This record gives sequence, structure tokens and C-alpha cells, in this order.
Amino acid sequence: MNRPTVDRLCADLDGLPLAIELAASRLRTLSVEQAVERLEERFGLLTSGSRGARPHQRTLRAALDWSWELCSPKEQLLWSRLSAFAGGFALEAAEAVCAGEGFVDGDVPDALDRLVAQSLVEHAGSERLPRCRLLESIRHYGWERLTGSGEVDRVLRRHRGAGRASPPRLVRSRSGGDPGPVAG
Repeated sequence: MNRPTVDRLCADLDGLPLAIELAASRLRTLSVEQAVERLEERFGLLTSGSRGARPHQRTLRAALDWSWELCSPKEQLLWSRLSAFAGGFALEAAEAVCAGEGFVDGDVPDALDRLVAQSLVEHAGSERLPRCRLLESIRHYGWERLTGSGEVDRVLRRHRGAGRASPPRLVRSRSGGDPGPVAG
């Protein structure tokens, strides 16, 4: 196997053990290069027919659905709105873009803290400049939820109005999918 391609596959899967295990099960019929190319449809690629696995362990989508259901409505709302950020965000940016309908003062930091505690959001900055980020698979799932909510335009308007250096733009992920906008 081509080690750099395997490394890329693992990186594109955010190092998530379940995602890597599901992708590895596909290597019975796909080359590593084909698996990387097919990550565009990550939720379709990352499935397993393993009968012994619990339902939320059979597919990445099922695991994320399960995580979504464990979140409170405010946590779900924040997760979907945070999907507008790629490459991370500061708390102030999250508050500017995600606050509003569904949140009152102080709700965003509290909900963000709970998402971090659930390992849905990770710290990506330093102690001096704290930042957070969503892993790509988690962000992609949140973007699907945001798209389904009808809030995309409103969240993107808030993103542009929050004083971002440049407006978000739609880009393809490293694997070629359309996960949503990139933070400016």
C-alpha cells in the first residue's frame, strides 16, 4: 500500500477510529486511492454490514445521528450553525454567528462547552488564543443539518456581518465533497 495515501485517508477521516475502521473494511473491494476519492460521499462509503456491531457503530452517519440525538436542542442548533466555520473559530466569532434565534445571552458559551465535553468540538488554539474546531466529518454532518433547517442564508449573512476579514466561500473539502463555507 502507498503509505502517503493511507496517511491522507486517515487524515481526511480526522483520525476517528470508527471512520478508519469502516474505511478499512471497504479496502476488500477498493484500493486506498479509490477510498480517498470516494470520501466525497463519506456517509455512503463509511458503512459496514457487520451484524455484531450495535446500530450506532455500523456507519459513521449512524454514529453521528446517535450523537445528535444525545444533544439538547440548543447543542444541536449550535452544532449545525458552527458548521459554517472551517479551520476553526474563536468564541467571539461563534457568538456573533450562532447567537440569535434559539439562544439568549450566555447560551452559546455554555452549549459550546457541552459540545467540547462530548468531543464534538475540539480545542485547536493556544492558551493565549483559544480556538475551537469541528472535525471535518462532524462539520459535514452539521452542514447537512443546517442545510435541512433552512438557516443557511441567515447564518452566512451573520458570518459576513460579524466583521470577518473576508466572506465565507463554498469550497470542496480535501476529499472533494462540499462541506460548506470556509471561515474568512
